[in-house]
Amino acid sequence: MENDKWAGAYREVADIPIPVLDLAFAWLDHRSDVVSGRVSLVHNDFRVGNLVVQDGRISGVLDWETAHFSDPTADIAWFAQRTSRGRSPLLCKLIELEPFLDEYERAGGWRPSPETLTWWSVQSLVKTAVGCLQAVDVYKRGDRDELRYSNMAHSVYYSIGWLTKMLRDGEWGN
Repeated sequence: MENDKWAGAYREVADIPIPVLDLAFAWLDHRSDVVSGRVSLVHNDFRVGNLVVQDGRISGVLDWETAHFSDPTADIAWFAQRTSRGRSPLLCKLIELEPFLDEYERAGGWRPSPETLTWWSVQSLVKTAVGCLQAVDVYKRGDRDELRYSNMAHSVYYSIGWLTKMLRDGEWGN
C-alpha cells in the first residue's frame, strides 16, 4: 500500500518524530478501507503547474516521471492540495471542489466518496511533508549541493500546518 511506502520513507529520513505525521500515518492505516479500490494511471503531481492550456482547454500534461497505478482519487486530492492553493477555496486557485467533481464525474462516470477524498487529501499532505524531508536528507548527505534541496525544510512546515488545521477543524472526520 502507498501509505506503507511513505511511512517507511518517513522513518528513514526523520531525525526526530513529528507527532502530527505519526498521527496521520496511524489515521491513514486505520481508515485504509475507505480507499476506493479503483486503480488507474495516476499522474502523481497533477496540478496547475504541470498543465498546458491552449485556447482555454488543457492541451497537455507535463511531468510524468512519478506516474504509477493507484486510486484515481489521489490525483484529485493532489490537485486540491492546500499547499497549492493556500487559503484560497479554489483548487489550484482555479475552481471550487464541487464543480470540479461534477465535471470529473461527467467525464469519467464516477465520483469519489467524501471519505475517500479526505483520506487522499491527508495522504497527499503527508507525502508532501515526507518528500520535503527526503530532499533535505539528500542535501544533508551531500548527494546534491543545490540550495533548493536544503530550502525544502521550510516546506515541511506548510504541510504539517495544513494537516494540523484539518485535524483541528474536524476535517479528518471521526
